[in-house]
Amino acid sequence: MTGSTASYPVVLRFEGMSPSELRRYEAHMLRTGGDLSHVDGD
Repeated sequence: MTGSTASYPVVLRFEGMSPSELRRYEAHMLRTGGDLSHVDGD
């Protein structure tokens, strides 16, 4: 359909995190050690 715009519903879900979960999340995001060759850096 040329010239038309489609609209799609967007659903966002947020869940609370405890302080210990936040520490684990941050540690995961900042990790630098180990073999990371399986990670797509793009």
